[in-house]
Amino acid sequence: MVTFYRPATGTAEATAVADALETGTLSTGEIVEQFESEFASFCGRDEGVAVASGSIALEFALSGAPLERDDGIVVSPFNCSAVLYSVLRSELTPVFADIDPETLALDPAAVERVLDERDDVTALLLTPSYGLPASFDPLQSLADDHDLVVVNDFCQAPGATYDGDPVGSYGDVAICSFGATKNITTGEGGMLVGDDHYAEYASERRSNDAVDSTRQPLSARMSDVAASIGRVQLERYPDLLEQRRAVAAAYRETLPEIVTPQPVPDRVTHAYHRFPVRTPDREALTAFLERRGIPYSIEVETPLYDYDAAPGTTDALPGTEAAIDETVLLPMHPGLTPATAAAISESIASFAGDG
Repeated sequence: MVTFYRPATGTAEATAVADALETGTLSTGEIVEQFESEFASFCGRDEGVAVASGSIALEFALSGAPLERDDGIVVSPFNCSAVLYSVLRSELTPVFADIDPETLALDPAAVERVLDERDDVTALLLTPSYGLPASFDPLQSLADDHDLVVVNDFCQAPGATYDGDPVGSYGDVAICSFGATKNITTGEGGMLVGDDHYAEYASERRSNDAVDSTRQPLSARMSDVAASIGRVQLERYPDLLEQRRAVAAAYRETLPEIVTPQPVPDRVTHAYHRFPVRTPDREALTAFLERRGIPYSIEVETPLYDYDAAPGTTDALPGTEAAIDETVLLPMHPGLTPATAAAISESIASFAGDG
């Protein structure tokens, strides 16, 4: 049976958990420290601080940045709601700019228009979509020109590269999620990676045990048990990522023209958190997939600017609206095989023939 997603965990992770339990340290200890060091190195960063979730990591990155209450931060509206809520809990104002139809992340030209129109923007939130890096160079140039803090939420893209550099190395500070559906999982969890300032801030905020701090610490630590899973996942990740890329290559070689996969520019590599395709008649395609028993997902159904929690009003952004109307996510995980991907493509080709 084809599954849309399945965690790539097994005997090695189970053994690591058992070994962690044997140590008797169930909270934050030596295993967390090892995972922090290894993941920071994987990202090309000096420091890593492991926490309870990706959302907490993002809030620590935003709150630790040199930003003031109600400052504007440019955000892609083609995003999960967790991004919006983290921004709002950090007492910042989300400012929405349209997306690039290929990267499905912020369009530099759209960001530039927003910056020309507003003088309250002090930060830029990068969110690579589905595993494909955003247009980092032009976005960083805009940030440099306007003196913006750049926060890189690469939750969907660990292992992707831009001009040969790890995606996590971009931005003033970066964060990643290790939730159950992420490429690297600890069940739940996240990590902030950055310099000493951000690491010290996150370390102080994540624990409220016997801490006298004006930074309002909370209990948001990662446990050694969770980190033991993360260390094994990170060690296995090169192979898991290659399996994802093999499945993606099979899709790309066999999908009919009625659907368009996400393009991959020459200067980047894709981490394939998901495999998005676009089609002008999504309703017909998804109905067909349901009849064939092929799982799919439509993860972004509402732009963030239409959420009740979003402040103010934002005119509909055409690139975002089109992506929401046309995007379907096909099965993608290391447990799939290229042959299964080709079979799914063959089914979609029969749908195209019927049309």
